[in-house]
Amino acid sequence: MTLPVAIGFWVFGGGLLGLIALTLVVLALADLLGKRKDIQGSQRAAWILLIVLLPLIGSIIYFARRPMQEDEKEKMMESAVRRHGR
Repeated sequence: MTLPVAIGFWVFGGGLLGLIALTLVVLALADLLGKRKDIQGSQRAAWILLIVLLPLIGSIIYFARRPMQEDEKEKMMESAVRRHGR
């Protein structure tokens, strides 16, 4: 068992719930550190601290509260236009 998986199982109690929680944490950190160029400096540091110190809750809050990027807004608008035929 690799170290991150072992830590995730230890922190979240193991099993499927632990794996799901660990996946959320990894996805949140990857999104924050990789794709998000609009979040900088102290705001980025605050998100990282929240996700690391409160992994499950921090990840959920991050995905629920993160601002949308412009390309995400455009994709949503195009999808809505296609669905409603306007």
